[in-house]
Amino acid sequence: MITEVKDVLSNALEIFKSKLQDYGMAWLVLRPTTLLDLLFIKAHRIRTIEEKGHQEVPDSIEDDFIGIINYSIMMLMLFECDDLNLSSSTDETLECYSKIVDKVLALLQKKNSDYGDAWKLMLPSSFTDIILMKILRLRNEIAKKGLSKEIVEPHLMDIINYSIFAILTHKNQEE
Repeated sequence: MITEVKDVLSNALEIFKSKLQDYGMAWLVLRPTTLLDLLFIKAHRIRTIEEKGHQEVPDSIEDDFIGIINYSIMMLMLFECDDLNLSSSTDETLECYSKIVDKVLALLQKKNSDYGDAWKLMLPSSFTDIILMKILRLRNEIAKKGLSKEIVEPHLMDIINYSIFAILTHKNQEE
């Protein structure tokens, strides 16, 4: 399973690199709450498509889950890598990205050890629902307690992991 997870994260990294090359560090002007709204939009789109059973725009659901992974990582980068700024180098940015991915992988391995492969028994739509729930919980916590790494990190790490599981589940259904 770890190989499959690393493949998903490698795909997310390649997309992040591509966007970084095209747009530079422009994403740094986004506030954490705006990134949270972008997470909500992606997850809401996936749920809408799941409920309707069809989509008008041919963007894949997998790409939306990759977007959720990357927006979550970007939000974590705002808290983890204080030195990043609009003139940061690609290497500095990718080093920070990798630091977050390493934390995500470590947490995923620990949780998978405790829970086993229970995620493989879940319905694909459950991943979307759980991600939306975590986004809304995070919004509520931020409103009550303010914005801090301690508040956002556990939720975002879970959101990334559920997105990975959703992608793996969708891929397994296509096979």
